[in-house]
Amino acid sequence: LSTAAPGSLCNRDEAFPANHSDLTLEQFLKIVEECCLRMVSAVQLRLFLMADGELQDMEHFFTILPGAFSDSEAFKTSVVGLFMRQMLLAYNNLSFSQVYKLYKSLQQYCRRGNQPELSAEDMELTSNEDPSADRIDKDELDTASLHQSELRSDETWGPLSQKQAEYFLARQAYLLKNDENKAMSPAKLQDELNNILKFNPDFAEAHYLSYLNSMRLQDIYISTHSLLHYFDRLILSGGEGKSNGDEGYGRSLRYAILNLATLHCRFGHYQQADLALQESIRIAQEANDHVCLQHCLSWLYTLEQMKGSESVVLTEDSVKIAAHFCLPYLASLGSQSLVQQGAKQGMPPNKLLDALRGTDIMHWKQSLSELIEISLAQTTSIWRMYGKSTMARQQAQLLLNMNILDPVNFSEQQNNTEAFAVALCHLAELHAEQVPELPHNYMNYLASLGIQSLVKQGAKQGMPANKLLDALRGTDIMHWKQSLSELIEISLAQTTSIWRMYGKRSENTDSGYHQSLNRL
Repeated sequence: LSTAAPGSLCNRDEAFPANHSDLTLEQFLKIVEECCLRMVSAVQLRLFLMADGELQDMEHFFTILPGAFSDSEAFKTSVVGLFMRQMLLAYNNLSFSQVYKLYKSLQQYCRRGNQPELSAEDMELTSNEDPSADRIDKDELDTASLHQSELRSDETWGPLSQKQAEYFLARQAYLLKNDENKAMSPAKLQDELNNILKFNPDFAEAHYLSYLNSMRLQDIYISTHSLLHYFDRLILSGGEGKSNGDEGYGRSLRYAILNLATLHCRFGHYQQADLALQESIRIAQEANDHVCLQHCLSWLYTLEQMKGSESVVLTEDSVKIAAHFCLPYLASLGSQSLVQQGAKQGMPPNKLLDALRGTDIMHWKQSLSELIEISLAQTTSIWRMYGKSTMARQQAQLLLNMNILDPVNFSEQQNNTEAFAVALCHLAELHAEQVPELPHNYMNYLASLGIQSLVKQGAKQGMPANKLLDALRGTDIMHWKQSLSELIEISLAQTTSIWRMYGKRSENTDSGYHQSLNRL
């Protein structure tokens, strides 16, 4: 919008009384005409461009609005500048539903014309569909406080602003990937996502986080539902680049099918996964998308491995093609898969370790922490498979004590990966192998203690002496065979106590007791 001359703003207090209700469009344009005749057409054109256009047109207006600060009359510290800054601040603090309602209210305002004026609630920037959420607290607008324990309480359940929602989704996605224990619980996170989607159903990132959250619970229905909705919203929002006609739409479609195939692979639906992979390959071939084809090939040999089929040839082809198209991540995954298959087929350990060492150099150069962890876990398995427990223990400890290579959170440990779990299992088995072969004796020891405790209780309850002595006699044979001196002493002492308790003290018993102690 252009600005008026200095003298045209002198009567603004008379034109717009402080307590006046909202004007109709005709009344508003008439007052603008009285102030500045040149501005009427510009104001009317801008209003109808936004009202007759799309929501993006209104967003574009607020995007270019700060450029007016360069004009002398709209300087930041002027009256007009302060008003514009206040309007921008109010707009930036709106939630999804509030922006949409503002757009709808603007359309109604322009279309009513001379009809009765709008109510104050229709044009209120901070209004919500939910009457219980009519106000936005200042604390709610602080994106830095959006952590699990500080998000918001149940009493203040309401929509998040756009920046808050984006920060919340990014934070939770990062925690799910790197430290799931610090992320919100699945139920609470799903409630938050449902609340976000309630006010903005087309928010694609929220659908994708819902997909990741449902994968934690192995919920096939919600996972599939959220994944399909994510790509539907991504295509409809035009988030993909469309430099070549409908290339953005086609790219989203083939990657959506590829992700659906991976989802079925994770749940063991091999037939559905194979059909989805074939469809994704067909679309990628039509679009000549070599990167998508390589991803499909990687999942194809992974699917063959899951089904127990031979996949060495497919894996070798995948590694060669990935190296040709400069896809180091896929090439390294293929090499590690070949090493795993070679170990199962009995290849010499030096060849396996040399192959892993070659890929490790590239991993460390490019800071591929996930592949480094997989390589260390595989090295641990190889050393242990060939009987080198010391080297296996060293590699496992190296993995468990390695920090992630993320420059933002360099000191954090990523402890929720499959490689981490494999290293822990190897360490547990290695520690178990170091324990002497005494579990059987130890269990007998515990059983004897239990029997002796029952004998003691039975004697107090007046059980027949012959039953108590028979129970002790049965354990004494095992005690003498395994040289359990402590249990022999307890058994002899209990036998003497039983004879004394039942008034059948015998010198033979006492002498036998002392002879047994001397023997020990």
